[in-house]
Amino acid sequence: MAKRQNKKVFRLLRALALELKDLPFETHKRIDAIVNDKHDGYDYNWVGIVDWWRNKVYG
Repeated sequence: MAKRQNKKVFRLLRALALELKDLPFETHKRIDAIVNDKHDGYDYNWVGIVDWWRNKVYG
């Protein structure tokens, strides 16, 4: 069960990585801020990034 779940997570991360490589620099800055927990006046969170990506991919 866990192995199957890991496979799904890996596929999602790989798809996300492929999508991210073509994003504009501003988006990379936002993701960098999330990963490194930086705060420059914007409210960054993973849910917002994932929702944005989901809308971009699935319309």
